[in-house]
Amino acid sequence: MNRNFIFDRFPFLEKEIAWINIVKEPTSVHSLDKIGTRWGHRSLAVKREDETDAVYGGNKVRNLEFVIGEALARNCKGLVTVVPYGSNFTAALAAQAEKHGLELLLAQFTVFRNEQIDATARFCALRGARLRTFPGKPGAVAAGLAAAYRMTARRLTKDRAYWITPGASNVLGALGHANALLELAAQIERGEAREPDYIVVGSGTCGTTAGLLAGIAVSGMRTRLIGIQCADPIVCNRRRIVAICNATLAKLRSPLRIDENAFQLERSPENIGYAIPIPEAVEVMAEFSDCEGMILDTTYTSKVALWLKQNLARGEFVARNVLYWHTFTPAALVACGDLTRMPWATSLLSAASDARSGPRAAGTLNGSTSGVLSSFARQG
Repeated sequence: MNRNFIFDRFPFLEKEIAWINIVKEPTSVHSLDKIGTRWGHRSLAVKREDETDAVYGGNKVRNLEFVIGEALARNCKGLVTVVPYGSNFTAALAAQAEKHGLELLLAQFTVFRNEQIDATARFCALRGARLRTFPGKPGAVAAGLAAAYRMTARRLTKDRAYWITPGASNVLGALGHANALLELAAQIERGEAREPDYIVVGSGTCGTTAGLLAGIAVSGMRTRLIGIQCADPIVCNRRRIVAICNATLAKLRSPLRIDENAFQLERSPENIGYAIPIPEAVEVMAEFSDCEGMILDTTYTSKVALWLKQNLARGEFVARNVLYWHTFTPAALVACGDLTRMPWATSLLSAASDARSGPRAAGTLNGSTSGVLSSFARQG
């Protein structure tokens, strides 16, 4: 059983907030030697949040330790939320709802579709989630109305439903990421990792970014956090991050507060929309699978890695320790992906398996991987 570092540091909170242990062991931290060599930066490491759960990992599992903990403490029988169709969060939520015997309604609005996103939706259905999907620009409003209707109907019965903020990006969710940051601080204290000068992480609904900032503040670490904006500014912005972080610090009864100067929020390179891939990001996906045996996604991690690659090429972060916060697991792709529609995924998974099974020189892309990049870019 993994420790709750938040409760260790703020023991009063254990009597005020419910929590369930999902992340059984600290997620690993290790150097990215091969990709660092390729990109010309040898002080590059990763925090593997894809290891948070055996069924479906990723960063959102951290939110759910507190969010589902509260739902169970309230004796709720179901969960309801509004989400973009096929988001990574839906898969983590579906896996944990099934595990803890909770019904799940996903009121989804379609932003973009490709096989990765469709595979995530199939994974959710396989795990017993009810999917209500609404297409087009009005879809978000329709999804919200469907969720509201479901919540009202459940209130009229004994089977209470628990409403989850989109992305579980509220104070409870952010506490999960503050906990993850304190987990990292403990790993540094034990000599398992070096204190990073910078942490680079994808930012969507802002809960991960805000929670990490709160964790940095209470840990006393001097790390600078850089969030890469992978969602529309109306959802992902500095004001929202500051608000969630400061509300989290207030929940911890900390006198500390942050402002917009406490972190960076950088726009994803050539970002053309939520979950929409660009060819340059797909190239980075191939590099990571070849060099490190890690799979990136089209929504967040490939765009974060592309930003990192471009800034390292410009000479940023010289002689600095940079930690990439890896938030994606390919579990839904492996379980539910139609690989005949994803030649890019077949190649990346194969390259990742090769990289994990033995050493691979950090040279050019192998032919099988590079040959499918353009087909995936067109697929979107």
